[in-house]
Amino acid sequence: MIEPLPLAALEPEALRRAVRRALPQLGLADDWAAEALLGAEAPIDLVARDPGGRAAVVQLAAPGEELAAVALALAQRAWLEPRLADWRQLAPERRLRPELGVRALVVGGEFPAAARAAAGAGVELWRAAALRHDGQVGLLLARIDDGPGPAAPPRAGRPNGAGLGPRGALASVFRPGGSEDELGLSPAERREFD
Repeated sequence: MIEPLPLAALEPEALRRAVRRALPQLGLADDWAAEALLGAEAPIDLVARDPGGRAAVVQLAAPGEELAAVALALAQRAWLEPRLADWRQLAPERRLRPELGVRALVVGGEFPAAARAAAGAGVELWRAAALRHDGQVGLLLARIDDGPGPAAPPRAGRPNGAGLGPRGALASVFRPGGSEDELGLSPAERREFD
């Protein structure tokens, strides 16, 4: 049985582990990631790379801290970018390509208008829904797309270890008896589930 969990119910480390398992949903390679790496005066939740070698910083947004997470993601991207050439020299097996720059992603629940506006500076916002299946926590991730923005098109994926079944079952995963309209998905996000 799949049961929804509020993101706030997850400890930060459990959420970070779930996001790490869900890196492919974010368009990132899952063969390597650094966790809780000290960056610009604060830890970067995850540093990973996409299949083409572009580095990415992933910050997790606690409820009510979404705007701060966007600002921190921008700071961490600026901190990481000049270090990539050294990282590539120290660990060529990581296949980082510094010339591609750094993606900045923030994963959270709801993003208020101020966080969405700030993300226009080149931060990808990803809405997460936590699900428990057979005692394991997985995430359903969907890109929030408020118009022209960086790199990847909106994507959605399946939680790790849990199939969602047919399209109509999606609403019941979030709230028993809930309708698709109550999920608050944008038209672009709805198309991802078609």
